[in-house]
Amino acid sequence: MMIKKAIKLKDIITIKSIVLFFVRFKKFFDKNFSTEHIEFIQYTLVKFIYCRDIKNNATFFKCPKCNSTHTRPNTCKSKLCPSCGKIYSEKIANNFLKKMINKKHRHILFTIPNYLWSLFIGNSQLLTIISDSLHSIFKSFFSKNKIEHFGFTVFFHTFGRDIKFNPHFHIIITEGGFKENYTWKHLNFFPWKVFDKSYKYILSNAIETINNCDKIQMKIDRLWKENSSVFFNVKGQTLYNPKYAIKYLGRYLARAPIAEYKIESLENGQVTFWYIDIKDKSKKYKTIPILQFIGRILIQIPPRYFKMVRHYGIYARNINSNLKATLILNRKFKFIKPKLSWAERIFNWLGVNPLICLNCFSKMKVFKIVHIGKTYNYRL
Repeated sequence: MMIKKAIKLKDIITIKSIVLFFVRFKKFFDKNFSTEHIEFIQYTLVKFIYCRDIKNNATFFKCPKCNSTHTRPNTCKSKLCPSCGKIYSEKIANNFLKKMINKKHRHILFTIPNYLWSLFIGNSQLLTIISDSLHSIFKSFFSKNKIEHFGFTVFFHTFGRDIKFNPHFHIIITEGGFKENYTWKHLNFFPWKVFDKSYKYILSNAIETINNCDKIQMKIDRLWKENSSVFFNVKGQTLYNPKYAIKYLGRYLARAPIAEYKIESLENGQVTFWYIDIKDKSKKYKTIPILQFIGRILIQIPPRYFKMVRHYGIYARNINSNLKATLILNRKFKFIKPKLSWAERIFNWLGVNPLICLNCFSKMKVFKIVHIGKTYNYRL
């Protein structure tokens, strides 16, 4: 029985294919993306292609006493990469777990109508505008219920199950918050009507920041006329503890747009992959040209330094000392595993410390780094 060869993203995204892609779609990218964003996308692609390539992207260690050497392939640490994206997702999850308090949270979804999706390509700042505005609406609602401090975290997600560009927002919010005297008040009912027109108003204002052409105004008019075109679910799903919450969030954090096991075939310039249709829960297959497949992935790459997770309220970075002390009393979780270095992970796996010379047990030091064709030498 012949074993089917697994298709990797690196089989599809190659130097040859991305050169051809940017030649074919240069006008589209020049129109929709800034020069800095395009350069970052290209840099991210090159890093991904050379991820774990020991010949072109590696760190070399040498023992200062006996000159024994050890080589470690470098990773790309890109959200595009399935393996690095998983590690990046776990890092975000653990950082969020450290912030979370021992209270019920709720997952809420806010979507954007499909006729507005294209406006968000290359306009990541719109996600920030909407995110800030959504927090303001909830802040006003909580304030009316005598709650001054609550947790609110937004996860930006820009792709659907069929990897089409589909920007939407996953929100984790505390079911209640701290009153002015820092006592907790439970609040688990968010009336739909409070957020209905407010959310449309937020979308309208965000879109208007692009420009004031007739095309934009037509889409805004359509937004207000079609009541069914905007979906959000404030009823959401209650997350009873941080450990469960973070497992739930794992599906929505900064992972690659497609898992490699879903890529079925690569033949005749076509990529076939499968996904689970959310409407009927059925497994569906889709076949598209390679360049179209690459394009769906590349437009998901945000600008350099753009944060795809934003924290507000009690989970914001800057909070007053009284609130900080209150939060510490409400964090009682010891299940968060400490972050391990790559050397510690290898030691746990193989029982060998890669930074200790196996001959004389001296500590090895970096003497050379090769990064995408460039070599950097260091003195021992």
